[in-house]
Amino acid sequence: PWPQWLIHAFTRVTVNTNEKLYYPAYNMLLCEHFKGEDGYLVSPVTYPVAERASVDFVVEYAVFRYGDPILILEVKAPSRLKDKSARHEADDQIRQRYESLLDSCPINKLRAISAFGTMLAFYEADKISSRITP
Repeated sequence: PWPQWLIHAFTRVTVNTNEKLYYPAYNMLLCEHFKGEDGYLVSPVTYPVAERASVDFVVEYAVFRYGDPILILEVKAPSRLKDKSARHEADDQIRQRYESLLDSCPINKLRAISAFGTMLAFYEADKISSRITP
């Protein structure tokens, strides 16, 4: 079970809100489950404007273990979930992150989460086959 303070961080944000209000909640969630004393580092990641395929700014969190990537999380506004092109764009962005991080992943599977508010899509890339699911 999640601590009450973490549940509160997510429940105070409404569906019609900007994705920026979700950033602290996701940061708290990741830091709660990936603790520094266990060798994890949770880091917000930004890319130069020229590297972003979309006009809207997407905050990505990367979780590293002893400096190696093990998880990617991208957050978008929940209101964008209804937009089919926004969903395709989010999928493309996750796949692009895999291209840049999979080779440096110390384990055979690199996982990612694409979040539209609290609606989540889970991804897994296999380092050996280079196959990405869903």
